[in-house]
Amino acid sequence: MWPVARFAILLLIAFAPSAFSAISLSLTPPAVAACGQVSVNGGVSPSTGDVIANIAWDWGDGTRNNSMFPSVHQYTANGVYTIRATATSQAGESSDRTVTATITSAEDPACGYSVRVLPAVVALRGGTTTGTLRVELRDTQGRLVPTRSRKLSFTSSNPAVVQVDSAGRVSATGFGLADVVAQVEGLPQTGSAQVSAGHFRVLPPLLYLSPGTHPAGRFEFDAANADGTPLDLSKHKIVTELHGPSAVATMASDGWITAFRAPQDRSEGVSFSASIDGVPSSDNATLRVNDPPFDPDLAYWVQPNITYYAPKQAGHLDNNALLPQFQVPETTDAGYLLERQITGVIPWRGDTQFLANVAGPGNPDSAKETLPCGGSGNPVGLGTDISKSHDGSCLWVDVTPVSTQWFVILHEMGHNFTLGSQRFSRFTFSGANQNNNVAFVEGLASLAAMAVSARLNELPPEVSGVSATRVQEIASQMRFNGGTLLKAYLAKGADYTTLDANILDEMLAALMNDYGSAWLYRFFSTFLPQSEAVYPFALSGDTQQATFFVAAVSAALHSDLRPRFAAWGFPLDNAYYEQIYPAVALLAAQRDPVAYAGPDRQATVNDAVTLDAAEVAVFEPEPVLEWRIISQPAGADAHFSDSKTLHPAFSANQPGVYRLSLTAGNGILTSAPSILAVALSSPTSGGPCTFSVDSAGQSFPASGGIGVVNVATQSGCNWVASTLLDWVTLVGPASVTGSGSVTFQVSGNSGAARSGAITVAGISWTLEQASAAAAQWSVAAALPHWVTGGGWQTAVTIANPGADAARVLLSFFDGAGAPMPVPLVLSYRFGEYLLSGSVLERTLAPGATLTLKSPGAGASVLRGWLQLRSNASVVAYATFSHQPDSGPLSESLVPLGLPEGAAYLMPFDNTNGASTGIAMANLSGAAAAVTLTVLDSTGAATLGERSFSIPPLGHADMALDDQQLGIPAAAGAIGTVRVSTAEPGQLVLLGLRFNASSAFTTIPALPVP
Repeated sequence: MWPVARFAILLLIAFAPSAFSAISLSLTPPAVAACGQVSVNGGVSPSTGDVIANIAWDWGDGTRNNSMFPSVHQYTANGVYTIRATATSQAGESSDRTVTATITSAEDPACGYSVRVLPAVVALRGGTTTGTLRVELRDTQGRLVPTRSRKLSFTSSNPAVVQVDSAGRVSATGFGLADVVAQVEGLPQTGSAQVSAGHFRVLPPLLYLSPGTHPAGRFEFDAANADGTPLDLSKHKIVTELHGPSAVATMASDGWITAFRAPQDRSEGVSFSASIDGVPSSDNATLRVNDPPFDPDLAYWVQPNITYYAPKQAGHLDNNALLPQFQVPETTDAGYLLERQITGVIPWRGDTQFLANVAGPGNPDSAKETLPCGGSGNPVGLGTDISKSHDGSCLWVDVTPVSTQWFVILHEMGHNFTLGSQRFSRFTFSGANQNNNVAFVEGLASLAAMAVSARLNELPPEVSGVSATRVQEIASQMRFNGGTLLKAYLAKGADYTTLDANILDEMLAALMNDYGSAWLYRFFSTFLPQSEAVYPFALSGDTQQATFFVAAVSAALHSDLRPRFAAWGFPLDNAYYEQIYPAVALLAAQRDPVAYAGPDRQATVNDAVTLDAAEVAVFEPEPVLEWRIISQPAGADAHFSDSKTLHPAFSANQPGVYRLSLTAGNGILTSAPSILAVALSSPTSGGPCTFSVDSAGQSFPASGGIGVVNVATQSGCNWVASTLLDWVTLVGPASVTGSGSVTFQVSGNSGAARSGAITVAGISWTLEQASAAAAQWSVAAALPHWVTGGGWQTAVTIANPGADAARVLLSFFDGAGAPMPVPLVLSYRFGEYLLSGSVLERTLAPGATLTLKSPGAGASVLRGWLQLRSNASVVAYATFSHQPDSGPLSESLVPLGLPEGAAYLMPFDNTNGASTGIAMANLSGAAAAVTLTVLDSTGAATLGERSFSIPPLGHADMALDDQQLGIPAAAGAIGTVRVSTAEPGQLVLLGLRFNASSAFTTIPALPVP
């Protein structure tokens, strides 16, 4: 097949070492993007007469691969990496260069989210000037994340040609290409789609010339704008090139091609390429030179997605009659659509797939045969040797009776879908054994054909558009046999190095016999998105190539198939399998249909509830949707306005809780049901039911814990609570009438920080949980006093002065050293929200700040202290403010600090009605024995001394002249207070001085040398 033939040609060419110059290799500084992705460009040129064969890359993290420029890699850990590129020529010369990349974003937890834009390829042509993009967001577990409440932005890389608005609607009337990038606020990665405006095709897709009878001809351009108007080529830059030996044909400056002789073997094939303003044609036309002459009468057979171009008569084969008789164009079009659905790839920018019958007199010497049996590309080439009376065509099974070469047709089109994915190419050429690489290239193209056959057997003819006769013909040509080649391979010892495409296909056919064919949809998903060239893990060498393949099949089937493939001789690296399997499983699931029914709803009996928060993720544009009622009160009459639409109205005639489910399918797979509850209440005298909760959410430490949400509503109003989070369990009542509460359990977290929401009375209630690693970060600073309520408010601002992202963990403790849940007001772009919890973990970008504060309202006063941990160097300060019942607001600022020594000295002045307060926190894991000594202004007389203990991570605060906790003699005095501990490095201190009007300022506590 064409890609393999070209590859084989490269292997046969040899060059003598050059005596003129060595390889010239240069690298540009790496372009570092979000989530550890890096791209390196450069330039390379060989010695005179030599050819660059390969550039090998060592990325400095144990990953190696081969790639021409630009080469792309994704790191999974932050660090500084030395990247080495080694260029090798066919003559054996080599040169290497290194560059350094600094990676700071690879460990961002948000990088686990995937942002996908669908459709991945949009074709605006033939008068269609608008289209709509949709953004699909999935979390680190592959679950659908609703985007209704998230801000999305879209950007066109070529706005002069393709425009996009804030809703993802793209439009174009002219000609060109653009990438539209979608950004989800708060996430570092983006998704993109390619938009093609207009079309550009080279016609005919196959040009026939014969030196003796028809030696000259030319290709024409079919180019139009998106609105269907012809493209004025005089206003555009056109570049054309004829590829192939000049002894066969040449092209003049006016585009006319002259043929001199027929090619002598396949290495002398001639093709034609063209571009308009850098946009290549969607097809790569080919030239067929026949000698003896063959100048056929040619015709097109046009279908919506494919077009056949063939001689009306090719020798004794009457294409003009046979193609319609055997429904070849219609069936091929159906096969094209199925291969596109199964693989998820859209080749040729969504433009026409040509299939050309390459006909002419063949060569009796098979080594010099120039007619392809089949060749992938655009056009797909299907050869016919007109000099043979039978069995000389790869368009027709040329025996009696004649039938169509369905396997060849679907196999060659399969190449266009598999090799249309950059990740597929990365996988298939990652091995060192070229025999295995070819086995995967050819075998998986055949698998696409086999998947079409299996799918046609599942679909009724009225759905597929393919007659039962054609379905049977296609099935008869596939590799669903008894596995004779596989048996012979096993009998010879299952030598993996001898694996070929036919044996591989018999292995896959055996799996299809055991498991059906639906898993192929998930298997081909591991090579998507088609425009991404890298995987989030290393993939290099025969063992990793084989292990990845087994992981992909296993993930597609939800079953560990390592034992089976090991018996088939596959070399497996079990440690590598365990490392990559979670990522491969997410890739396999990325096209799985997912439904989200929306949050639980509350309403009144007989009122229609529009389920307008539902979302589905289905790769195909027209999902199969179904709503069902899975439980309802006895005797109730409940129904949907339309159970097959995404946002139906639901209504029922009795109060109570109704549980509804939504599923989404694509014709191959169906999602798990998504459940929501609708709580209907009888009408109340006070009007419709209203619901409120006591906060917007809660934050938990990595160890987890119990939480409670309190709901206020009118009596007789029904409400429910539910969760889709697998780390949260509802342990209280799931449905309540009137005001009440729901209790839930948050499980321990051994991984990265995570967040989500439960739904309570129709209100989304946020949950956050710190990472397991956060508690191991160094203590960066502490605030010895945190107070809220009674007119007091504490605010903390943390800044990241570094060049890298910083992660911080804030922990609140009470006087006894126990975690202290506190109410927190956090700011975000659109306002503020209230969150409670004893911990809070955040990531700060370079130069970013984080501000949080206590609410301040409330009669009761909550006091404790704040510990700040971080994995980087950060700075922080606090602001205390107090609004007394009467009098002005008073504020003071203090920096956060760390313990300094074993003793502190702090001045005080309690004259004129003033009072001094002192707060201290014990940062250590042991109790702190504290001695408080108050001296007069001379420093010679002791006004009093007191000793007490502060528990590990505990807190103490007091008025210095308090009769019970302080030194009463300090009232009205001026002097100093000395605070000392038995062990250094335990305490942080803070002093506050209040005047007679209750205005205050902070007093620094100075360490004593």
